[in-house]
Amino acid sequence: SALGEYNDAVKHFKRALEISPIYPDAYFQMGASFTRQKKYDDAVQAFKDTLKLSPNYFEAYVGIGRAYINSNRNEEAIGPLKNAITINPGFADSYERLGAAYQNLGIHDKALPAYQEFARIDFRNPVAHFKLGVAYSRLDRKLDAIKSFQEALRLNQDFPEAHFNMGWLYQELAESNKALDQYKKVVSIDPENLDAFFNMGEIHQSYERYEDAVTNFLSVTSLDPNHVEAHVHLGWNYAKMDLPEKALEEFKSALEINPDREETYYKLGVTYGDLGLFAKGLDSLERALKMNPNHLDTLLQLGRFNSILENYQEATKHLNKLLKIAPNYSEVGLLSGKNLVELNQFESALPHLEKAVIQQPESFEAQFYLGLTLIRLNRPQDAIAPLQKAVKIKPDSSLTFNHLGQTYQELEMYPESIYSHNQAIRIEPNFTDSYNKLGAIYTNQQDYEMAIKMFRGAIHSNQKFQAGYFNLGMVYEILGRNTEAIDQYKKILALNPKHEKALFNMGWVLIDEKRFMEAIPPFQQIIDLTPESTNAHYSLGLVYDNLHRFQEAQDKYHRVLQLDPNHSGAYERLALNQKAMENATASAQKDVFPKELDIILVP
Repeated sequence: SALGEYNDAVKHFKRALEISPIYPDAYFQMGASFTRQKKYDDAVQAFKDTLKLSPNYFEAYVGIGRAYINSNRNEEAIGPLKNAITINPGFADSYERLGAAYQNLGIHDKALPAYQEFARIDFRNPVAHFKLGVAYSRLDRKLDAIKSFQEALRLNQDFPEAHFNMGWLYQELAESNKALDQYKKVVSIDPENLDAFFNMGEIHQSYERYEDAVTNFLSVTSLDPNHVEAHVHLGWNYAKMDLPEKALEEFKSALEINPDREETYYKLGVTYGDLGLFAKGLDSLERALKMNPNHLDTLLQLGRFNSILENYQEATKHLNKLLKIAPNYSEVGLLSGKNLVELNQFESALPHLEKAVIQQPESFEAQFYLGLTLIRLNRPQDAIAPLQKAVKIKPDSSLTFNHLGQTYQELEMYPESIYSHNQAIRIEPNFTDSYNKLGAIYTNQQDYEMAIKMFRGAIHSNQKFQAGYFNLGMVYEILGRNTEAIDQYKKILALNPKHEKALFNMGWVLIDEKRFMEAIPPFQQIIDLTPESTNAHYSLGLVYDNLHRFQEAQDKYHRVLQLDPNHSGAYERLALNQKAMENATASAQKDVFPKELDIILVP
C-alpha cells in the first residue's frame, strides 16, 4: 500500500541520515513522506532539521507551510511561506500555499495578490487561474473571477470545477442561460455532479419551468436518495404542476429523512397554501415556527394564511411579532393594515397602510386599502388620491370606482361621482350598489326618471335587493304614483315581512289613497315588532281618526305621549279627537305627519 511505501521511505531516509547526518535532502524527503502520512508535526520537525543544515532551502519552508495548513494552523504557515518567497520569489508553489493560508483565515484581500502571483508565474497551469478565480469571487469581483475561470478552461476545457464556479457566478449575475450552459458542461464531464443538477433545477424553478426543474431534481435524488433539499424542491414543483399527490409524497420523503428540518415544514406549509389547503398549511407553518421562532417568512405566511381564513386576531399577532423583529419588512405593512381594517381598527391600520404605499407605491392593494381606511375615518377628501392611484394601477377594479364614487358623493362632487359609478357598472354590469348610489344622486337632483332607471337597474342586478325596491317606492311616492309605490313595498315585504320602513311607507301611501282599513295592518305589524315605535302608534291613531274610531285613536295618542311626552302632534290630535268625540260630528281629516319623519333613501 501507499502508506507502507511511505513508511519504508522514512526508514530509508533515517538510515541515510545515520550514515550521513549532514545531508539536508534526506531530511527534506523524510518531511515530505511524513506529510503524505499526515504526520504533520513530524514533517515540520524534519523540514526544520533541513533548514538547520541549509537555511536557504526554500522548499523546506514551503513544506512547513503546507504541513501547518494541513493541520489547520494557517496563521503559523504564513511566516515560513513568506521566507520561501524571499529566498526564491519565482517559486509558484509558495504563492499558492500562502494564498490558501490567507483564504482559510478569511483574509481574502491578502489571499488575492498571492494567487495573482501564482497565476502569473505558473500561467500555463489551469489550476492557478482557477484558484485566482475563486479568490476574486470571494471578494465579490465576479467579472474578474469569470475571466480567470475562462482562462483556466482555455487551458483545460474539461475542468468541471471551473465550469461549475463560472455557472454559479452567472447565476448570481442573473445570466441564467449562461449559467445553465456551464452546468450542462459540468454534468457532461461529471455525470454524478449533484450540485450542478441541483443548481439547474433551481434556475428552472425560478423561471417557472417546473417540468425541467423536476427533471433536474430527480437526477439529484437518483444519485442521492437522501438529498432532503431535492425532495423538498420536487414537492414544491409538483405542486406548481398541480400534482398534489406527488408533491405531498416528496415532502413526506424529506421529513422521513430529516424530521427536524424547519425549512421543510415551511415549504410544505406554503405548498399547502398553493393547493388551497390553508388550514393544513397552518399546521406545518406552526411546526416550522416552533423550530425557528423568529423566521420572518414563516411569520409572514402565518399572518397571510390566518388572514385568508379570517382569523384576523391570530394573523395580527404573528405580523406584530414580525414587525418587532424587522420593522422595515416591506410586505408586512400592507398585510397588517388589511387585517386591522377587517377588525375595524382603522386608526391602527392607517400607519401601516401609509408606510405600505411609500414602500410599494405601485401596489393596488396598498392604495385601495389606504383609501378605504381614510373613508372609514371620515376623511373623504384624503381618500380620493389613493383611490385614484388604485384605479390607475388597476383600471378594471369596479369596487375601487364604487368607493371613489361614494367618496365624491359624500363631498357633493356629483359629476365625478356619477362618472365613477358609471365606470363601476361598465366593468361590472350587475354592480348593484353603484346603481343604487346613482339612483340616490339623481333623486337629490330631482331627475326622477334617471333615478327610476338606476333603481330598476339595482333591482335587475339583484332581485333580492330590498333597498332598491324601497328607494324606487320612495321616488314613486314623490311623483304621486302611489299604486306603483305600494307594489314596490309589497315586493320588499315578500322578501322580508319584518321590514319596518316598508311597512311604514306603505301604510302612509294607503292613507294618502284614503284606503284606511288597508293601512291598519302595516302599522299594527310595526307595533308588534317594535312596541315603542311612536311613529307607528301615532300613524295608527290618524287612521282610526279617519275611520271615526275616536276612542281607539285616543288610546294611540295617549300611548305616544307615554313614550314621548313632548310629542306635539299627539297633543294636537288629542285636542281635535276630544272635540270630535264631544260633537260626534267634528272632522278628523287634518293629517299631521309623524314627528321628525323625513323622506330618506336607503343606502
